[in-house]
Amino acid sequence: MKKCILVLLISGLTTLSVGCSNAEFEFPKGTQGQELSILRSINVGPSGLFEAKGIHLIRSVEEYQLLCEGQNMEAGTTDLATVNFATESVVIAARGMCDTEGYWIAIRGLALDGDNLQVFSESGSPKGEMAYMAITHPRHAVVVPKLAESVNATAIELE
Repeated sequence: MKKCILVLLISGLTTLSVGCSNAEFEFPKGTQGQELSILRSINVGPSGLFEAKGIHLIRSVEEYQLLCEGQNMEAGTTDLATVNFATESVVIAARGMCDTEGYWIAIRGLALDGDNLQVFSESGSPKGEMAYMAITHPRHAVVVPKLAESVNATAIELE
């Protein structure tokens, strides 16, 4: 029983640490702008909010509420209460709808060049593994220092 709990704890901590820091990320040659620190990863709610592939920037609670409009959201399903929108913003990379489990996406680095935020991400899919047939919407959300309203994002998929 103790071994089982330890394994679950270690795997949970490993999952939380994925994408939390871009300290080891090496930006591709020719990247413009300054590295933007990733402060932490957070849960932003049900995957169905992110049906479309792309990058979402959330700078306020109101922006998140607009994203959730029409969704049946239960209290406590996100970590947004931990975000101080006076000094922080949230960047979400969404892979879009996938037809089985096992797909993923992770933000690996961010670079800010004027009003252009470059979001470097990588993604993966099940490789011949047994996967449950279920509609999923993989996404990864990170908290960053406050972004200006004028900032727009560009997705850059790493290979």
